[in-house]
Amino acid sequence: MITQRLLQTVLTLALLGCLATAGPAFAAFGLDWHVTDQGSVTGLGTTESFHSSFTNTGDEADIFTVTMVKNIPGDWVASLCEGETCYPPMVLQIDVPLGAGETTELLVDITPNMVSDFGSCNITITSQGDPGLRPTHDFTVVSTGLDLLLVTDDTHPALADYYTDALAGTGKTYGVWKQVEMGMLSHLELLEFGAVVWTAGELTGALDDDDRMALSFYVQHGGHLFLSGRDLAYEACVADNDFYTPTSRSWFNLVLGTDHTGSLSASYANAEGVASDLITTGMSFALSGGDGANNTHLTLDGVTSTGGGAASLVYFDTATGDDAAVRSFYGDGRTYFCAFAFEAIDNATDRSNLMGNVLDWFDGLLVPADEEMIQPLLARAPYAAPNPFNPQTSIKFDVGGDSNVPGEIVVYDLKGQIVRRLFKGTVSPGPQNFVWNGRNDRGQTLATGVYLAQVRLDGAHTENVKMTLAK
Repeated sequence: MITQRLLQTVLTLALLGCLATAGPAFAAFGLDWHVTDQGSVTGLGTTESFHSSFTNTGDEADIFTVTMVKNIPGDWVASLCEGETCYPPMVLQIDVPLGAGETTELLVDITPNMVSDFGSCNITITSQGDPGLRPTHDFTVVSTGLDLLLVTDDTHPALADYYTDALAGTGKTYGVWKQVEMGMLSHLELLEFGAVVWTAGELTGALDDDDRMALSFYVQHGGHLFLSGRDLAYEACVADNDFYTPTSRSWFNLVLGTDHTGSLSASYANAEGVASDLITTGMSFALSGGDGANNTHLTLDGVTSTGGGAASLVYFDTATGDDAAVRSFYGDGRTYFCAFAFEAIDNATDRSNLMGNVLDWFDGLLVPADEEMIQPLLARAPYAAPNPFNPQTSIKFDVGGDSNVPGEIVVYDLKGQIVRRLFKGTVSPGPQNFVWNGRNDRGQTLATGVYLAQVRLDGAHTENVKMTLAK
């Protein structure tokens, strides 16, 4: 079972009533449902147990009806456990009596069998004292063995249909991960899939540093990423917004091979393929109207290729001619970044063709004329091993290009203070390995905690490595 995330959902629902005239108050009923996890990537034949607990927060005893609705493949098995009692899969509803203030544990077990797919169980808890108290959650398993994973913004679930429709003609098997509901994906979960299609939809702040770190590792180790969404480049690369972090712009530069150039008017936005790019040659479409999602509002991200990136789509009917999509290599993987919302493309044919061609490029079936792109200076993202560590760890990365470049490695604590200037000098192309012994510049052993190693090449190309010193 791979679970390296925590999705904390506490639903506190209460009903309090009293008589409008003098007299005794009505009884109060209440329910807290504490859910720690709602999604997992799980191997075939392995049972995933979703743990939760709920508490009667009312003033008197109540009976809570737990109902399970299964939406899983036919060979999969799902069942409920309450307290120390586990029920056979055919039991879909149980009654749980709880006194005031009492708590019980609830487990949802899902076992993917035989068929690689994804499925979920909807659980609803209903108070018999007040049937209006009925919180509900979905618990979802995506099995291993699928070609790709579709990560969606589930705050606008209808937008996912644009992606599943485009995937339908590719012949690829896939699972769906609802990002807001199911939580963060770890790099180990991502590595179960040859490709990840990640759509931010209309979700602001859709990628955080943890997401980017997991995706860096994934692509670096041979995974392929198709990323699309509104304002993603602006949020990551422009410092005057709440979602920018010091590492977000360098992530876009290194992993996606792109950078933000400015915001463009979306009033008459169109995109067309670059002539030398087999992925998009001959494509020309609008980013509003037609049967698209019509969710391109006010401005669009203008981007440009950097490092190992190459333009795949450009905007036209604009004065600037900025890039609209960039493809790139990073480590052993490939990335394709749409600077606009993919679902805004105004016709299903171009959506299907773009999706299919990108996946063919990931598989090496399409080779654009300029495929010999220059690898970025940080050709393989830095990482630390072992991590956590005690007493020492190695910071490893690969330098691209064909000449020596200046390099620097500095270790910071979480307050941003420099604790160790590990290296400053010249590095040559190829693998690098720098050992840190958990000490500061004065030779003192540092306290248990999280530290950041910043790797900087040629004075501009930077990436941070998060390390945990454990004693």
